[in-house]
Amino acid sequence: MQAENNNDIAITEAKLKDFLSSVLSSEGIVVDIRRTFIEYNGVNRSRVFARHANRMACKGSNEKFVVIALLCYPALQWLLKAQDIDALIEKLKEENEDESVWRMSNIQRILESSMGGCKPQLRLEMRKLFFARCQQLVDEIDEAMNKAVFMNQASKPSRISLAMAMLRGSILDSDPVTAVTIRNNFDSIVEDVTAIAGDAIKPLVMQLAPNEGEAKTAEAAYLYHNTEVLLREYSRIVNPSVADENRSLRILAQGGNTLESDARCHQAQVLVQYAQLIRGAIELVKDFPGDSKLYDVLMLVVNEKYGANGTDEAKLAEQVGINSSYFSEKKHRAFTALSALLWGCDIESLLSLLQ
Repeated sequence: MQAENNNDIAITEAKLKDFLSSVLSSEGIVVDIRRTFIEYNGVNRSRVFARHANRMACKGSNEKFVVIALLCYPALQWLLKAQDIDALIEKLKEENEDESVWRMSNIQRILESSMGGCKPQLRLEMRKLFFARCQQLVDEIDEAMNKAVFMNQASKPSRISLAMAMLRGSILDSDPVTAVTIRNNFDSIVEDVTAIAGDAIKPLVMQLAPNEGEAKTAEAAYLYHNTEVLLREYSRIVNPSVADENRSLRILAQGGNTLESDARCHQAQVLVQYAQLIRGAIELVKDFPGDSKLYDVLMLVVNEKYGANGTDEAKLAEQVGINSSYFSEKKHRAFTALSALLWGCDIESLLSLLQ
């Protein structure tokens, strides 16, 4: 009996050591899936996806990273839209949806004219690096899924439907994916993709993990982790006051018509560019995969809480018909999504949105 107890203790200690080793190692990204980035027209299948995803993630190192890549794929595709914020701003101007977009663009034009066409370029090297890495991972997933499913003659229609839903980020009425479809096909898709490209996908996911690259730069450490401060300042920039203590903001309040120095006008131009970058990112949150309500919450926070009214969150929660704690959770998710669009983020931030 004593021998059995000692054996049980040894097994338990071994399991604990394995667990700690996995968490504390460089591969220690914890997978705890509870939802997906998939839009459901009808019955929500998140629980079935989560059950299979979590089980497959425990199967092996490469399987874990393939699960992360496949589950985050719709969000990665969505993030890549943020590479061209300028085009989105032009579209917003054409649709005349937001007066502030027009005003900021006109101010920018006036300032450029007064400075002989000078337009500062924002240096967002970490952001560019992040999107380049995202594109690498997306391309690798596309190629692996083509080989494992779409070009595989043994793939049945149900397997193809599930793979399309996972990549598309939505389940269509014309192409239903049932719980049975997920149970019968999810595991095999992960296994086949792992066999084909697991060794390639793993390092691509790892390079999106925290503390890779120049993680301590101002762009990555300060701007990303202070989204709330950034949005407060954004509200101040798009609604400038001639009485503001900041002279560059007073230039914006005057519509760009100023006798201030070129250096001060240059600073005002940078503020306008940041404001447009933020506004474009906010607009993209409207299409956040799997949770369209984030945009409504974000706009309320920016316009009402940080605006002239200073409305508290309890009243904002009432406006969207949810309780305060749920509103706070939505706000946190919206900030995480917005930060990813603005500066790039680590893969764990995307995984946090699946919890």
